[in-house]
Amino acid sequence: MGIAVGCAVSCLVLAPRTLGAQASAVARQDTTPRPAAVAVSDWYSRRLAIHRITAYTIPPLFLGQYLVGQRLYRDVNKPGGPPDWVRPTHQVGAALIGTAFAVNATTGIWNLWTARHEQQDRAIRVLHGVSMLAAAGGFTYAGVRLAEQAEHSAEKRREHRQVAAVSMGVTLLSGTMMWWINR
Repeated sequence: MGIAVGCAVSCLVLAPRTLGAQASAVARQDTTPRPAAVAVSDWYSRRLAIHRITAYTIPPLFLGQYLVGQRLYRDVNKPGGPPDWVRPTHQVGAALIGTAFAVNATTGIWNLWTARHEQQDRAIRVLHGVSMLAAAGGFTYAGVRLAEQAEHSAEKRREHRQVAAVSMGVTLLSGTMMWWINR
């Protein structure tokens, strides 16, 4: 019995000293800097919600623009031209896509700047931002520069369609990438 009591007393006295020495040795070895918490405002979440909702409206707008644009492309050389509703519908669709891009560029760039210190998925967020700005540039070129020229030139009509299609593809690919990362 005396031996058991002696062992219990020595375990109670010596164990904390041993564990404390081991803990301080581990603390001295771990010099890896901890990642700092990145604080963002409530407005970050609000802008992100607006950004996502607007992004979900873009694929249906693309589909509508593609179908109306194909009708315009196909019927432009027919006698009498395309139906009267086609051109204004294509212009309204272009304006809606331009508005959606303006909203998403504003909310996306603002949130990218707000979260600039967040390291996780940073390269992908920057790639998304750059690719979306490139797509917006493509749409702007197709709409501002080529649309008027497409009225009179089959070559410019083809170029308008190709630039718009590539811009749509870049947008859908970039948006799908962000959706996949954030799901």
